[in-house]
Amino acid sequence: MMRVNEEGQRVVIYQRVLKSGKNEYALFNVGDSDLSIINITGILTLEDMKQFTVD
Repeated sequence: MMRVNEEGQRVVIYQRVLKSGKNEYALFNVGDSDLSIINITGILTLEDMKQFTVD
């Protein structure tokens, strides 16, 4: 799991390893008045996922 707090936005990434060797990630972006949830499955590392959280 990875957590980021930046300018009122909270980002949490959960990782689950699947039997196929792929990873499943659930990315939650929580703002003051909104919530975004993104599910990604594939051959990705946590380092790859971190790139999605950087502007």
